[in-house]
Amino acid sequence: MLGASGYAGRELCELIARHPGLALGFAAANSRAGETISVAGRPVTLLGPDDVRLDQAEVVFSALPHGASIRWVEAARSAGAKVVDLSADLRPGNGAPTEGPLAGAPYGLTELMRQELFGADVVANPGCYPT
Repeated sequence: MLGASGYAGRELCELIARHPGLALGFAAANSRAGETISVAGRPVTLLGPDDVRLDQAEVVFSALPHGASIRWVEAARSAGAKVVDLSADLRPGNGAPTEGPLAGAPYGLTELMRQELFGADVVANPGCYPT
């Protein structure tokens, strides 16, 4: 989990930690690296993004701020992880890449893009107002 100290990141950490099919492998935050937070009642020390072993993750969620996420999405994909990006960086109409490996990341609104999401390596998660 990249961006674990913000609202969306903290909530997603809780959901991941409580999900029977997932495990929170790391929680990273720029400004709060080194701090310990409680996730699902357990202490978790926040890492700096540069300290995360992306090559050991199957899936990386990025809740980094808009404009800061794409660098880490590219790094996670290069390391072989699938990525769900909560920022606007990959969303259509927000300056999403039109070339390269991140171009055309499906918009994660399942009601509209269900087929495109199957097997996707990168998902551009919808924001607050798509419904």
